[in-house]
Amino acid sequence: MVGTKNTPRRSNGDIDWEEVRKQYVNPIIHSQIAPNTGRGLMYILKSKEILVKKDYKQLMVHLRDWRKNKLIEWYQIADGSGRGIINEFIDYQTPDKFIDNHVNTLRNGGDVYRHYLNNAWRWYGQKNYVEFWLEKHAIAGTVAALVGGQYVRVVFNRGNVGWGFMHDNCKRLKKELFTIDEHGNKIRRKILLRYLGDNDDAGNRMDRQIREQLEFFWDVKTGRLSTNSTN
Repeated sequence: MVGTKNTPRRSNGDIDWEEVRKQYVNPIIHSQIAPNTGRGLMYILKSKEILVKKDYKQLMVHLRDWRKNKLIEWYQIADGSGRGIINEFIDYQTPDKFIDNHVNTLRNGGDVYRHYLNNAWRWYGQKNYVEFWLEKHAIAGTVAALVGGQYVRVVFNRGNVGWGFMHDNCKRLKKELFTIDEHGNKIRRKILLRYLGDNDDAGNRMDRQIREQLEFFWDVKTGRLSTNSTN
């Protein structure tokens, strides 16, 4: 049973999952900016008062079956974090192909450099540096798609922020604190972190923990990692 009074149901009262897919899941997928995770879909369906948290496991089972039956494409649902490939390698190139690629890079070096300046390096020399930090991995793909054109980093912590993870973030942010302006002068810039978290007890505790960790690892007056941190 479960669901809500708005949930499509069969004659016996059980959730009509096919109608859930047709009426709600498919429209969400077709309008999404980037693939949602199963948990992300759950949040959306919950906000529409179609499902409740107790329906999550069944939703995941149906998302699997719908993809196996080709009713939903595999790429339309993002897999959760905690999985990946380490030591991924580029495809083999013959000596001729390898040399040709490097010759093309040299021949088009100006265009390649301008491309990096307008994209991956676009924050270099600017007075502000911006990152988005998220509690939920479920929305990471959507936020990344929204800000990806601006080459803004998106960081997610999936719950409580680990102290080691925060230490590594602070070391990375230290590299962004100073830059060179258009006149060649070294300038210090503002680091702006936009944090998106849950407005509940756990989310509020997480806000306090993040502030505590930042104050422990980061000396904002000198722009250096504090003496409490490692190198």
